[in-house]
Amino acid sequence: MGERYIEPGGKITCENQTTGDSCILEFKSRSGMLSRADTTNAVEGIITDASGTKRIKLFGKFTTKLEAMDLQTQETWTVFEAPEYPQNSDQMYNMNYWSL
Repeated sequence: MGERYIEPGGKITCENQTTGDSCILEFKSRSGMLSRADTTNAVEGIITDASGTKRIKLFGKFTTKLEAMDLQTQETWTVFEAPEYPQNSDQMYNMNYWSL
């Protein structure tokens, strides 16, 4: 139970229509049985401003934690962190408290 049948992979582009900022976010896909564990669920992206200057790097895993880093100051912060799983979550399709 709780197995993923569709693996996100490839790039998506998000654009802020008001400011012109954009992000190209790449979902790293597993490349078979011998793929590296550190690429499973991994995402990486760059946010650029309207002039095309790279401002923020996004990185992490969409199932656990996503972080951002300011490319000018090197400051890093957490954008998303998955909540804890409840006891016996494997019997509830591996849903967390938020999804229950």
